[in-house]
Amino acid sequence: MKPTYNSQAIYLRPVDFKVDRNANGFEIRLPDGTVVEPEVEIYDEHGKMFQMNIAGFAMGWNDDVEFSHEAKDNNYMALPKNMIYTSLRIRSDVPFICERIMWIDYDRP
Repeated sequence: MKPTYNSQAIYLRPVDFKVDRNANGFEIRLPDGTVVEPEVEIYDEHGKMFQMNIAGFAMGWNDDVEFSHEAKDNNYMALPKNMIYTSLRIRSDVPFICERIMWIDYDRP
């Protein structure tokens, strides 16, 4: 993957996940009530790691969890554009299954 635009994100869609629109914060609660806190990392072609932090949710027909680089405190930072990203690592103390994992590359308004 190679960035083209000014913002990048990884979207995770856990199986049957729906955002609790009444909740405050970014808790990822699975349908059975289990809360997961995945760690998401992306690696460039030289093995340098970039931590992706939970940035929010993309809600629609399906709900996704958005992870962006430096997303804490709404301080978004694009990944360096001159790199090619070759690996994605997702780690969780609580196992869960994603029906979809997506790389998003876009211009933030």
